[in-house]
Amino acid sequence: MSDFANDRMVPIRRVAELTGLHRTTIYRLIKKGKFPPPYKVGERASRWPENVIREWVRGRPQGTFEIGHGPVA
Repeated sequence: MSDFANDRMVPIRRVAELTGLHRTTIYRLIKKGKFPPPYKVGERASRWPENVIREWVRGRPQGTFEIGHGPVA
């Protein structure tokens, strides 16, 4: 369980660093319902709670994520 005061909102650049995924792959996974959607914080700005991304990474089965344009088995 996380403490709301410690929940940091991070941009796509940080999400890509935390997940090891390219931003295009992240948005593709969001569209498929396989990745947490962002919060819109402005007309052209989106942010994710860092703890949600870390939980997603911890819960992702090894060897089942997508890199670039295709899935890796």
